[in-house]
Amino acid sequence: MNEKIDLNNIMNDVQQLINSKLVATIYLKGISPWWGGDYESKTSDHVDEHQIAGKLRWFLKTVYNRFCASDLTSYEEAEAFVSRFLGSTEGTSNYSFKVKDEKFSQSGVYFGLNRYKFVSLNKKDKNNYLPRDVVKMKLEIYRHNNTQYDKIIVEATLITLAYLGIGRGANRGFGRFVPENCNVKTGNSVCQKILYGDVLGAFNEFYSDFNKLNGCQKNNSWENSYVPVASDFNKKPLSYTECKTNNIVSILNCIQASVMKSTLKQLSFKISLKDPGPFIHTWIYGLPRQSKKEIIETTYSPGQSNKQQKKQKIMLGYVKNKEYEELRRQSMFVISPVVKNGRYFVCVLPFLSLLDNQDALNDLYHVGIHQNEPNKPHKVKILEVIQGINNLYPYEKTLASKNKDLSYGNGNLTNLINKYHSELVKNLNYCCNNPNSFFQNKSYLGNPGNLRSQSYFDGGKKI
Repeated sequence: MNEKIDLNNIMNDVQQLINSKLVATIYLKGISPWWGGDYESKTSDHVDEHQIAGKLRWFLKTVYNRFCASDLTSYEEAEAFVSRFLGSTEGTSNYSFKVKDEKFSQSGVYFGLNRYKFVSLNKKDKNNYLPRDVVKMKLEIYRHNNTQYDKIIVEATLITLAYLGIGRGANRGFGRFVPENCNVKTGNSVCQKILYGDVLGAFNEFYSDFNKLNGCQKNNSWENSYVPVASDFNKKPLSYTECKTNNIVSILNCIQASVMKSTLKQLSFKISLKDPGPFIHTWIYGLPRQSKKEIIETTYSPGQSNKQQKKQKIMLGYVKNKEYEELRRQSMFVISPVVKNGRYFVCVLPFLSLLDNQDALNDLYHVGIHQNEPNKPHKVKILEVIQGINNLYPYEKTLASKNKDLSYGNGNLTNLINKYHSELVKNLNYCCNNPNSFFQNKSYLGNPGNLRSQSYFDGGKKI
């Protein structure tokens, strides 16, 4: 018996099933350029859902570490919690993310971005490496099985996109998206706070919802943790720096400049860019911070007066152990542009940990070259610098004394991290309020030949 199949009914049934799984549809726009890349570092024309899920996962683990975790020696406990609903290598995620209807625009003003110039160095088609403006996009969040976590997933996703960012340069202000409206099924209150630029309100409301759902009542301190814990705005109030410009290029360059050693030399220590700075602890702002330099190594044959010379490249900056091993550590500070009442602000969001940094100090060195000894690397152990042990040259000690809090932190790493947090806010504030004079003074930018240090071009997108 042949029966006709009604395709319309089947499609309706499928659509109803899809709609029943849809948790939220969020319409977003970019307030800072998207810079997600492929394996060649070229900028992608698609906002990657995996990057959204990955950053969301990391954020939720830091929140769990702050309010719930009993074991802060590793991510293991937080990972087990997040895996319940976002999956793991042993199980699939209960939530999926779908980005649709993206509309991009490309702007030549981003040629003026410090970070872009470094990434595109020696590349043939530099346009392929430019950040993109995301004019709009639609994000759909689906749930595969009924669960109690819908609200915190939506709220945490909104906070992740607005304040933590995705893609390359996310910790330094790139890849920020805010909702165009708050017509969402759940998480409406957090969405409204993000829409109006209320960073503190959005975080605190999410924290409250997270803790109610999970029955968490702890307030773990970063000083007792090997892993990052979410920002504690009760102990360290959130700092907003209002920018006197809506030029996003200038703002992103201020963010980048605020974590550079050249800026700390000029603003915080009042010393020359040519002066050595092993006592300036920019490793707190994240690694890698290395460069390579060619030196001439001179050796003498045993029993002979003839010297032999050979060229070799060495690593300068921060290295692990005496073998010049390169280091990578994510920054503990997320610096985020925020739009409030049509103006740009910048806020610093700390995700701190102490104990892992204490362990790292046991094997962290700074390697530098002095002008009067161009072929003799000067290596100092950072822990000994902080402790005031005599491993600095006399001239370096004189320079370090110009700001002892930032050089030594009274021998206490907790105090040192807090000092660099405050100094970061201070230098951001100075640059954001004096962007033209700051970048016109080329001395702030370091060696003109150093692409990491050239930062500012006129122009930029206005919101």
